[in-house]
Amino acid sequence: MRLLFVASRFPFPPFHGDQVRGYYHLRILSRQHQITLVTPEPEGRCAGDLEAIRPFCEQIEVVAVPLWRRLWQLGQVPFTVLPVQTLFFLGPQLRQRVRSLLDARPFDVVHVQLIRMAPVAEGLSGNTPKVIDLIDALSVNMALRAQRKRGPKAWLWAWEARRIQRYERALTQQYDQLVVSSAVDRSAIGDYRNLHVVPNGVDLDAHVFMTERREAATIVFTGTMWYFPNVDAASWVVEPVLLFVRRQLPRA
Repeated sequence: MRLLFVASRFPFPPFHGDQVRGYYHLRILSRQHQITLVTPEPEGRCAGDLEAIRPFCEQIEVVAVPLWRRLWQLGQVPFTVLPVQTLFFLGPQLRQRVRSLLDARPFDVVHVQLIRMAPVAEGLSGNTPKVIDLIDALSVNMALRAQRKRGPKAWLWAWEARRIQRYERALTQQYDQLVVSSAVDRSAIGDYRNLHVVPNGVDLDAHVFMTERREAATIVFTGTMWYFPNVDAASWVVEPVLLFVRRQLPRA
C-alpha cells in the first residue's frame, strides 16, 4: 500500500517517545509498503539524520513551522476547541503540504501521529482511511500535572486536561481508526470500537538480554526527565518504592 505518514517530530535520532515509536513504525511498515513522510523541520537537523530515514521512505517532506507563527497561533486559544499543544506545533504550512500531496496522488492510508497533528485530516475529500496514533491519553498526563501543582498552574493544567479529553473523544468521529499504546490509555479515553491498543516493543537485535556484567543491587530508570510522566514515575520509584526495597536489600 501507499502510506502518507504525518509525524509529530522528525523521527531521527529516535530520542523522544514519539520519535522512537515513529522510527520503528516507519522501519517495519517500509518492508511491505511505500511511505511518504511529512514532518516538521527539526532544529539543528543534519544531513545524516535525513539519510537515516531515507531507506524507509520513497518521499520525505520536511516542513518549516516558524516560531513566530507558533506563538501567534497560541492567541487563538480562547476561540477554538484545539488544545494548546496542537496550536503550538501544527502550522498551516504543514496542513497545506498534506493537502497538496493528497491532491497530487492517491494514498491508501493517511497515518497521523499525536493530537499535535490531528487537524491535518480535517476536511479531506475522498474515501482514504485515516488513522491517528495518539500513543497515550494526553488528558491523563495533564490531569495528573494539575494534581501535583498549586495555585494558578493547577487551574491551567486542569483546564487544558478537560479540553484535551473532549478533543480526544471528538477524534473518534473524525478518524476511521485510533491507536494508543496501552489498555490504561484506552480506558481513559473511552470504550470506542475504533480505538485500539498497539503496545510498544523492544528491538531484541539491538538490545540483547545479558546476565553478565550486571552490577548487583542496582536499579536503572531511563527516560527524558523533562517529560512529566517520567519524572512522576522516577519520583515514585525513589519514594516510596525504594524504601521498601532497601528493607530487603540495604545496598540497593
